[in-house]
Amino acid sequence: MQVKNVILIFIISLPSMIYGQSAKEAIAKLAGNYSGEWTSYMMSKDGQIIKAISWIDTLKCSEPIINDTLAYLNVYSSMVFDNPQVPPYKMVFQEGYKLEKRKVGAHFFTIMGVEQVEQQVEENTYVISKVLTPFELKQIGFESALEATTTTTKVIMKVEGVEYHKITGISTVKWKEGTDIKIKQFVSLEGFHKKLNE
Repeated sequence: MQVKNVILIFIISLPSMIYGQSAKEAIAKLAGNYSGEWTSYMMSKDGQIIKAISWIDTLKCSEPIINDTLAYLNVYSSMVFDNPQVPPYKMVFQEGYKLEKRKVGAHFFTIMGVEQVEQQVEENTYVISKVLTPFELKQIGFESALEATTTTTKVIMKVEGVEYHKITGISTVKWKEGTDIKIKQFVSLEGFHKKLNE
C-alpha cells in the first residue's frame, strides 16, 4: 500500500491555537515532538469495512519561522508500518498560521505542495473536510465514485498532564452500481498523537 493519502489524512493532529494571540505565541505552542498510533480502513470487494494498514509515527518540529505573511514550522515526520512489505516513510511538511497585518489568521498545513486549512468548531475540536482524489479513493477501496469526501475531526484533551490529539476520519462515498446509486459512510482513519515531554 502506498502512503500518500495516509499522510494527507492524519497530519492535522498537531495543536491549533485561539486566534488573537501574537504570531510568536501561537507558533511557539505548536512546537514540540509528538508520537502517535494509527489505523486506516477500507471497503472490501464484498462491501465489508476492513483494516487497510496500521502504523506508528513521530513528528519533530523545527524552530519557528516568522515573516510578514506567515508563521510556521517545518515538521519532520517518520512513519513505520505494521506491514513489512511497506518500507518506513519520511517526509517534511509545513504547519502554521497566515498573518494578516501581523495578526494570527487561518491555521494551515502544506503537505506535498497542497494547502489545507483547519476550522475550529468548539474550544478543543477542529475539522478538515476535503474531496478525495482518485488515488485517495483507491486507498479506501473504490475504483471510482460520483462523489467522495473525508471529514477529519481532532479533539485535544489532557490525560494526567499529557496532551493528546484524538483523530477520526469519516469518509462518505456515492457511487453507481449497475442502475443503482449507493452511498457508504464509514470510519476510514482513527488514531492519536501525544505531545512528548521535552
